[in-house]
Amino acid sequence: MEPELPSDATMLSVFRDAQEHLREQKFVAEKASYTAILLPRDEPQIRAFNCGDCSLGHRSPQGEITWLTETDTLANTFEAFGIVPDASKRHIVARTLNPKRFQLPSVSTIQGASAGSWVLATDGYRYTDIDDDGRSIDDRSYLLLGTEVESQSDLRHTNLFVRST
Repeated sequence: MEPELPSDATMLSVFRDAQEHLREQKFVAEKASYTAILLPRDEPQIRAFNCGDCSLGHRSPQGEITWLTETDTLANTFEAFGIVPDASKRHIVARTLNPKRFQLPSVSTIQGASAGSWVLATDGYRYTDIDDDGRSIDDRSYLLLGTEVESQSDLRHTNLFVRST
């Protein structure tokens, strides 16, 4: 018998506890972005929890990615009001996991796909920005979940965490 997935309320409680832990540990200036998913083995739907500039996407067998969640950046806020932002607004995060106050993640129910992989990625992977020397100016970490797990983390950062039950 498969274990039951946690409810949305349980997941939000986990995120709230993480936020309180940051405050208790005196990480008063730290901020984090996250995308967490509940991916049941035999269900047609997944649940996605998104806060900050990380994204969830689906990669087809041909390698094309369809992004399923929006990043919480000032650029997206501007676009929602019909304002065309300049590129710098893509790097200003509107919501984060931070010790000062709890910010609810967006919660989505997404239909599963029979083929391809799920992509959890930083904004640097989704929106490639390159400096004058041709180097990425942002973390480009990603995680692919399909029949096998593949990940690539920017060597400057250790920010991918995978928990499977």
